[in-house]
Amino acid sequence: RAVVAALDYQAATLAEDPAAAAAAADRATALLAEHPDQRIARRLRIDHLARTGEIAAALAETDIALGADDGDADLYRLKLRLLAETGDDDRLGAHLRDMYARFPEDQEARGLLIAWYMQRGDLDGAERLLRDMVAAAPEDPAPKMTVVQFLREARGAAAAEVELDRLVAEGGPDAVLFRATRAALAFDAGRREAAI
Repeated sequence: RAVVAALDYQAATLAEDPAAAAAAADRATALLAEHPDQRIARRLRIDHLARTGEIAAALAETDIALGADDGDADLYRLKLRLLAETGDDDRLGAHLRDMYARFPEDQEARGLLIAWYMQRGDLDGAERLLRDMVAAAPEDPAPKMTVVQFLREARGAAAAEVELDRLVAEGGPDAVLFRATRAALAFDAGRREAAI
């Protein structure tokens, strides 16, 4: 029944037939009354509520779905889109932090959270997140270089140089990379002899 309702709903949506879409959504809602854990029917209901502008109700349904399956990354992305429509920046940020905590390897979630911090002017929050990435992969030079790039763009070349000096002093197999990057920054700043 859920699959048939979903197929009917999709056909009605493609045909731009709101009455037929609503009828399919009503069948899904009736099915949920009998089987609250029916995922297909829940997704159909969420989509219909969102399409008809009932964002608060769609968010409530999404929370029910997440309560049943908090490991579904697609549901988290769906909730993110719905929260973005509400304009509630604090709830959006809380959800992004939750997404990142649950899916730390999700580069999109991490990038969106960094962008959220930057949009709010919270450079410290963005820097903390980037440094958490370094702590999670201490042998990988890429997160360290991301921190350097962030510092250069957000706080200036001097802050990036201080970070590179610290990384060079730590030693390790990537010290040459950090020294070369430090030299490139000095060269760009006009200190060419020192850089060479």
